[in-house]
Amino acid sequence: MWILIRVILFSFVITTTVSSTPSEERTVLEGLLRSYDGSVRPFQQDLVYRTSNLSTIISVNMYVRSISSIDDVKMVYEAQLTYRMQWLDERLKFSRDKANYLTLPGTLSQKVWKPDLFFSNEMEYRLHDGLSKNEYYRVYPNGEVLFSARITLKLLCPMALQKYPFDTQVCPIRMASYGYTTDDIIFAWKRDDPVQVNSNLSLPEYKLTTIGTERCDSTTTTGRYSCLRVDFHFQRNTFPWLRDVYLPMAISILIVWLSSWMDVEQMGRVWVLGSAIFYCKWIAFNHTATTLRLISYSTSFHWWSWGCDVLIGWAILEFVVVQRLSSVERGKCRSCQNFMEIVMRIGFLVGFAMVISCCYVKYLDQNVE
Repeated sequence: MWILIRVILFSFVITTTVSSTPSEERTVLEGLLRSYDGSVRPFQQDLVYRTSNLSTIISVNMYVRSISSIDDVKMVYEAQLTYRMQWLDERLKFSRDKANYLTLPGTLSQKVWKPDLFFSNEMEYRLHDGLSKNEYYRVYPNGEVLFSARITLKLLCPMALQKYPFDTQVCPIRMASYGYTTDDIIFAWKRDDPVQVNSNLSLPEYKLTTIGTERCDSTTTTGRYSCLRVDFHFQRNTFPWLRDVYLPMAISILIVWLSSWMDVEQMGRVWVLGSAIFYCKWIAFNHTATTLRLISYSTSFHWWSWGCDVLIGWAILEFVVVQRLSSVERGKCRSCQNFMEIVMRIGFLVGFAMVISCCYVKYLDQNVE
């Protein structure tokens, strides 16, 4: 019974001790910042060598709220993030009895030192400030400072489109210090879950498969700078291409081949052949993305389209040759005509199987990646 009473009294003391009014918190903050110089970075004490010149360690993590506007033409994408940095500043230590942590208001937060981090592959940066700025500073009793902000970035994403539309793209976010070298500050990923992603994240054309984090420190003529990198691996959704482009084109090519079984003297063969060829090329042109018209190298779809062109040319050649043989005096080249038709039909099927096989290999390569 006495033990239970002591536990209740102890909890009451802790609760009343930790809780504080806003005025008390502001008094504590003003006391901490009275002699604080925000232009000087915090120094870490080395208890072994009794020095204070060690680099300040900045722990970084982020929460990916959304990813949108992956542009294959401009090779950029947009991401909305909740970005967090955490570091130790022993000048901001205070008694744990006063509060669990202190949240700095906007006026006082400007006085606290903050790392000079920038996004090296960023094209546009926006801090959300609808009703108020979506950022905060928290100071903990041991001097740890937590900075969090909600931002939207437009970032460069160099793409290799040789396997388009069976490609997988890696879009990075690179973060580095602009002025401090590694002798001053070092960025490090948070040990557990450095990059978290919204579970409802969805993209119309891509699927986010994996996320990788690594260091990317760089050395220039002015020194070595700390850098972090996160890579988003996007796999293109190929089902719409298979459904709307590859399958209709393959069917039209098969119709071209089936037309070779019609009598060469029938006018209907010309209409079937011409209509199938027109439909195949119309699909290829209509669904060819602007990206493919601007890049200077060949993609997987180019090779597929060229393969269909070769088969179409083969079918036209077969029609012309058989038409020419049939115009010769009846009976003289009938055996030649039949032999030529068989050879051309078999050759057409072999070529079509080769084109399909190459396309399927590209599709398997994407799944392996």
